[in-house]
Amino acid sequence: MNDLTVLVPPFLMCAAVITAIVAFLRHEMGRGRSDGPEAADDNSASVPTAAEKLDDDADASASARRDR
Repeated sequence: MNDLTVLVPPFLMCAAVITAIVAFLRHEMGRGRSDGPEAADDNSASVPTAAEKLDDDADASASARRDR
């Protein structure tokens, strides 16, 4: 019985750490869900415009030339 009383504090700390990790992960993983129409406005995954595509292509070709 004496061994059990010695092991209780580490078990409690382990349970607290695991609970905190689970709560943190649930909070962080839940950010991707949209709560309503106003959340759709904050979406950063927008479709690039033609000008942005040209800029990306120019950057990629310039980078390829430098690598040679």
